[in-house]
Amino acid sequence: MADSLIKYHVGDVTKFRSMDGKFPVLIHCCNNKGKIGAGVSGAIIRAFPEVKEVYLNDRYHFLGTVSTLIFENDAAICNIIGQDGYGRDGKQYVKYDELLKGMLGIFQHFKEKDIEIHCPRIGCGLAGGKWETVLSIMNQVFHGRGIPVHVYDLVPVHGVVYDPIKTQ
Repeated sequence: MADSLIKYHVGDVTKFRSMDGKFPVLIHCCNNKGKIGAGVSGAIIRAFPEVKEVYLNDRYHFLGTVSTLIFENDAAICNIIGQDGYGRDGKQYVKYDELLKGMLGIFQHFKEKDIEIHCPRIGCGLAGGKWETVLSIMNQVFHGRGIPVHVYDLVPVHGVVYDPIKTQ
C-alpha cells in the first residue's frame, strides 16, 4: 500500500502541531507496568508533564488501552499501552495486536473530528518493534481511513525521503 498520507520529518515530535489544518493527535507507546520516563515517552513527559499524570492516574494499564489528554481542544496526546514490560536489553516488548487495539481506539475516540496523527516510530525504540510491522498497522488503521500521519525521526534515517515541517 502506498504511504502518500504518511509523511516523514526530521525533528522533535514534542513540537508537533497541525500540518494539514486538522486536529493534531500525538500518539506514543507506553508499558503496562506503570513506569514512564525513558525513550520518547520521557521526552514527551518532560515537554508535557500532564501526560505523566494522566498515565499514572490510570491504575490498571491494561494492554491495548489508551489514556488521552486534550489541550483546550487544540491538540491531544494519547498514551497507548502497547508494550508488556520494559527494558534496555534488546528484547521485544511491544505487542502488535495491542498497538492495533490502541490505534483503533484512538480512531474511534476521535471519529467525529478531522484528525491528523503525529508520532515517533512508535514501539520501535526501547520497545523493540519492527517499523515495517508498525507501519502496516498504521496503514490499516489511519491511511485506510484517509487520516494523515506524520512520523518524526530525530536524525535522518538512510533511504527515507523527508518532508519539511510546515509552519502555519
